[in-house]
Amino acid sequence: MSNTLKKCKVSIFGEHYILVTDETEEHLQAAALVVDRVMRDIASKSQLTDSKRIAVLAALQITSKELLSQQKSDKLINLLDAML
Repeated sequence: MSNTLKKCKVSIFGEHYILVTDETEEHLQAAALVVDRVMRDIASKSQLTDSKRIAVLAALQITSKELLSQQKSDKLINLLDAML
């Protein structure tokens, strides 16, 4: 992450967005790709057609995975701390 803000164009679920970020374009594109894949997966496995509902479910799924990863990381850190 740098302190320089720049515009980056991403495509998610058929929509194009121009975002202002201090992240690298590669990082933002990778994040957009994850969101796009999760939304497409949800759409293909459900009868939902409302992109807003699909986006909310995708946000919940991505956040849930992030929280689980954070919990695992915290447990590992605690185990390592206990070993030291």
